[in-house]
Amino acid sequence: MLFLFALCLLCTCDSGVKEESDLDQVSVVCFISPQDSLLSAHVFRVQEIGEELGPERSVVADAEVVISNSFSAHVLVFNDKNLRYELDAEEFIVEPSVLYSLRVLLSDGRLLNANCRIPEKPKPIEISGERDNDDFKFSCRWSNTSPNPYSILSTTARGSYLAETPFGLMMNPLRPLLDNGTFVLSAQLNNSESGIVRRAFLATSPELVVHLRSVDLNMFRYYESYRLLETWLSNTNNLIPNFSSPVPVYSNVTGGIGVFGASYLSTQSFEIK
Repeated sequence: MLFLFALCLLCTCDSGVKEESDLDQVSVVCFISPQDSLLSAHVFRVQEIGEELGPERSVVADAEVVISNSFSAHVLVFNDKNLRYELDAEEFIVEPSVLYSLRVLLSDGRLLNANCRIPEKPKPIEISGERDNDDFKFSCRWSNTSPNPYSILSTTARGSYLAETPFGLMMNPLRPLLDNGTFVLSAQLNNSESGIVRRAFLATSPELVVHLRSVDLNMFRYYESYRLLETWLSNTNNLIPNFSSPVPVYSNVTGGIGVFGASYLSTQSFEIK
């Protein structure tokens, strides 16, 4: 998905800075969080729409990628298998409220820069629910913190149930469904969302797991762009090239295009009974 997003940055970019050549652009995508066990950054050469797709052809493997704060700086090393730059998070602690910088030096001397600040830990989520036959209907309430009122809520579930299929009896994992999609973007102080876990009461010891991320404005705008990108692609059945009007893609990277964003993840489990 990161590769496809980097490709579509070619179409348009709302950074407000006009670059010298779209097809000579390099894109970097990097997100950091205090919960990360591994810091990673993807660096790609932007491909022309209609050019044969594939991250192996467009990946930039010879850049110098550095993440820093006001106290220290660490180099991310390129991983040939994962096609990205990586750093063990134990070597570089990511903390809330701290400003971080990303620096990408290309072999031709071009320099890409971006900054982000880690948001505070999200407040606890209020989770409630009730049984509806074999299903579990639930609601979540949460509050964002000013002056960074941005968050992303998503859900998973633990447990599985036995179901009849054309191939016989099989165990199916529980999958919660939110009313407004796979994840909920919020830029408000007070929020609520509802959903359902179908056949939850056919499973043994089922649990709903709610994931709430406080995110900075960069990551929030990225996910806004991702949703627009999904709509843009679906309008032409995921065909490249796409003949509909391209969506504006957010970028906070100077000297290139892409995004460097931050989040703080909080996870809560709710026993379904």
